[in-house]
Amino acid sequence: MTLFGLRSSAGALSRFSRVPLRAGHARGSSQLQCRSFSSYLVTPKQLSIALSKNPPTKISTSPRTIPLCAAWFMPNDPHKRNGLSAFQTARIPTARFFDLDAIKDHDSPYPHMLPTAETFAKAMGELGIRKDDDVVVYDTSDLGIFSAPRVSWTLKVFGHDKAFLLNNFKLWVEQGFPTETGSPRQVEGTNYPVPALDSSKIAAFDKVKEIAKDFGKEGAEGIQILDARPHGRWTGMDPEPRKGLSSGHIPGSISLPFPELVDPISKALLPKQELRKIFEAKGIDPEKPIICTCGTGVTAAIIDTALDEAEYGNPSKRRLYDGGWTEWAQRAQRLAIARLRYNVHELQSKVDQNRTLKPPTKKIFHCFVDETALTDGISDIKAWVADRAITITVPLCTLDQLDNLKKGSAQVNINAREAIRFFDRAQSGRGKTPVLGVKMQAPTEQYATWAEAEKYLIPEFLPLVDEQALPLAQDIDGTPASRELEPSGFAYVVDRSVLAPSSSAIVSSASSPKSNRAVPAGVNPEYTSQQKDPREANKTTNGHRRGGSTSAAGVPRSIQALLNCVLWRVHKEASSSDGWGSFLLVTNDLETLSWAQKFNISVNRLDQLGQAIRREEADYRSRLSLFERSKSTDRTQDSEVDEHPILRSRAPTSPKRGTRPPMGTQDDRSTVHNASSSITVISPNSFSRGVEYKHPDSSDNLIPRGPIDPDSFGRNSYTLIKPQDDFILKSGIPREASRGKGKLWVP
Repeated sequence: MTLFGLRSSAGALSRFSRVPLRAGHARGSSQLQCRSFSSYLVTPKQLSIALSKNPPTKISTSPRTIPLCAAWFMPNDPHKRNGLSAFQTARIPTARFFDLDAIKDHDSPYPHMLPTAETFAKAMGELGIRKDDDVVVYDTSDLGIFSAPRVSWTLKVFGHDKAFLLNNFKLWVEQGFPTETGSPRQVEGTNYPVPALDSSKIAAFDKVKEIAKDFGKEGAEGIQILDARPHGRWTGMDPEPRKGLSSGHIPGSISLPFPELVDPISKALLPKQELRKIFEAKGIDPEKPIICTCGTGVTAAIIDTALDEAEYGNPSKRRLYDGGWTEWAQRAQRLAIARLRYNVHELQSKVDQNRTLKPPTKKIFHCFVDETALTDGISDIKAWVADRAITITVPLCTLDQLDNLKKGSAQVNINAREAIRFFDRAQSGRGKTPVLGVKMQAPTEQYATWAEAEKYLIPEFLPLVDEQALPLAQDIDGTPASRELEPSGFAYVVDRSVLAPSSSAIVSSASSPKSNRAVPAGVNPEYTSQQKDPREANKTTNGHRRGGSTSAAGVPRSIQALLNCVLWRVHKEASSSDGWGSFLLVTNDLETLSWAQKFNISVNRLDQLGQAIRREEADYRSRLSLFERSKSTDRTQDSEVDEHPILRSRAPTSPKRGTRPPMGTQDDRSTVHNASSSITVISPNSFSRGVEYKHPDSSDNLIPRGPIDPDSFGRNSYTLIKPQDDFILKSGIPREASRGKGKLWVP
């Protein structure tokens, strides 16, 4: 006996014609050079002739032709058919039945995984098949070609190369060849040797997963996956025949439904040329490796057979994925779930790390200060620096102005001397407590010439006409105004923190008409119209009056040095690594305020800086309180209610049905207590604003005259309104609040 089980006796070979394979049609390295049939596909007539030449006695050891029925139906078959019943209904004489649902790997959770070599050998022995027999596999007459290619492929994988495919049993019946029914005759078993599995014909899940993962990536192998399932199942539009299995396809696979490869009438495989056209139309590259797949690895063998018969591609580069979509969908889904759980775990770990609350930090204002801010509020500035609320940069020109102002007995002179001593302690380190947050301008921290700094002036403020040709404006008392008092013909209006030009409201100085200083809101200046401001005298003696020398854009020379320093810092070192970030210019000089805005410099008066610091302090305390509560209750910051007065009011909750607060009781959301009248009243806007109102009879009762900005900290847009007599009931409760306009609850 040869390696492949063929006997070398001349008598055994004389029964069949020896026909060589077609030129160029190789079937793998282990393919026979001589076969009993001229083609892998056997016609009914060829099979009938071969069967008639079988040895007449059972004791003969000559090779035989064995018909092998591979009938199998889908699990959702509408007629509830099964392979064994179809085999008993009609079969080729002497045929045996190969049960796909029985001859498989029973340890696998997937339906039609290849059996072990031992299981296969045992099944072949029980079917009475010998290693050298010609086995012709066929399907039922209803299906034509369906599951038989998978059984024939299984035989070849286990080394039984004399496996052929009948094309097909439907034609066998139609052409009048004999059939038999009923239970088959008992066959004599054989001792089929345990074969070796040819793993080169099989695609494992890990390999398919690798191909799908690399699909579309540059440098990938370019392996093509051909799916034999119906297109609807491939796209995911139609359900899978197995319950609980989702439909879809392996990434990168090509839909090639097996019915397209079979004649719809005869159920036989299409001719070679038609098959090639189908493969070319699908864009299948014959030079690249191919993996055939389907639902459970059954109909995938039809594609493998069609490729073989069409001589399309290299058989040695072709494999079959016997796990099919059933294995892929379940294992890939488990992998996806495992990956998702891993990602969730990673995200949860990051969330847990981020949940480690960090204490809130207080905002620090980085400020440039001039002599007007220092001499008006050196005590406040020292306190803010000590509290780490601000850091200050002191320009050299400010030090020069303080040095000129230090002599004298006025409060301005006293404050100038105190500022100089404060800066001296900050730089020398003398004193009990070191001063941090004070920085002196270096001589090199400014532009070499004013022209370099003046280029940052906003274009809309560049002079267009000769300033001297403009008519003089009228002062408040009707006398012509001096050009020394108005820069470039602009008038200024104070609107909270904004100083805008061209307004009907003209800000006059707090001193004489010759003064150059504006009195900050809420500040009681030490100098009056009867007492000249020493800072003004200093500017006059040095020739730095606004009406003196100016630049091409009209910027007074008295403030050019200050703006030069600020502009250099803003544009040269805004992103420096010294941690001094963005800057705010603090000045109480109206002219400096105006020109700083024209250079797009953030600027505030001293009192405005104080308001911002107080707001930040209140907000910091609220955030700190929230942080402490969050640590103790293990809640996140978003689940807590901010303690800031603007954000403190809670959303209203509906009272219990049939109940209401007793008359005259106090509700912390909607009532306030007036100490003067001892009457509790309800605010009309209390549910949404939390604004406290005084008793309507109070003479200073203020009612908002328009919508309140929830982001603002001020509540100064009020007007005095005398309440109507019918607004307050005798009990002191607003009529609409108590009655609710007939509703159970009014928010």
